[in-house]
Amino acid sequence: MLLSSLIDPISVEVGVQVENTQEVLERLVDLAEESGGVTNRKAVLKSLIEREQLCSTAVGKGVAIPHPKESLPGAVTGVALAVLRLNEGLNMDAPDKEPVKLFFLMGAEDRREHLQILGTLARLLKNDGLRRELMTATSAEEFVDRLSVAETSMNREEMRGE
Repeated sequence: MLLSSLIDPISVEVGVQVENTQEVLERLVDLAEESGGVTNRKAVLKSLIEREQLCSTAVGKGVAIPHPKESLPGAVTGVALAVLRLNEGLNMDAPDKEPVKLFFLMGAEDRREHLQILGTLARLLKNDGLRRELMTATSAEEFVDRLSVAETSMNREEMRGE
């Protein structure tokens, strides 16, 4: 299954201005709740804040993947995904010290699925071309379309062994 098929454009916001990480996490949870992925906003937000306090979820190159430490049965339905792309980046102690502009919230009911999706996100977001495409999308629909095209292409290349 393609990760992009799990992201509803209603859970994506591009061109956003926020003041701090707390605001980013709140908006991401709101987006995931609107799309039906989050069923317990308070529990998910608390888990994300606790995770950020342990260690930043910034992975470098302007990207962060806020996620709970563990799966969240009862707080999410299936998989909860949401995306926020900022106009101006936030300092989140990324390994490369670059400000973060692109946030992917990820949470899942099932631990194995939680880990699989985190791995898929990390693999996809290593791709410089994909990150550039996502950073310039002008709407939520365009963002999801660009992710889908890139993900399909990358999967084909992997199947061919390229």
